[in-house]
Amino acid sequence: MNEQTAAYRVKGAGQFKLAEDNHTVIIVFDGEEEQLPLAVPLDQIWNLISLLVMATDKANPRGKMALGKRMVLDVDWWEMMPAVDGDHVLGLRVPGTGFLDFRLHPSVLAGMRDYLQTLDLPQSASEPGKLLS
Repeated sequence: MNEQTAAYRVKGAGQFKLAEDNHTVIIVFDGEEEQLPLAVPLDQIWNLISLLVMATDKANPRGKMALGKRMVLDVDWWEMMPAVDGDHVLGLRVPGTGFLDFRLHPSVLAGMRDYLQTLDLPQSASEPGKLLS
């Protein structure tokens, strides 16, 4: 049996719920003919997300993907805080889904600052958790 025939074909991700043990998320995928539940321990969720990001990048390398083809998430809330190691953490909330946190090395922050300075932005900065309209 080859790899393709041994795998379930997923048509979409239908829903999720926290299992009764409060340590596992049940993600239900819509299959060709039935739903396919997948039990993922909470401590493995970030590994699963990382794996999906790597798979997406492998299938559609970022350098070759037009901006209109990229998955772009809306953000309706943000916060920035120092990490214990000198880096900083940028927290973003994706409406209707949840939060994503990113560790930013000072060199990344410097590049972001340089880019932001090229934009025509309002003079007053918004407070964490609030976006300017």
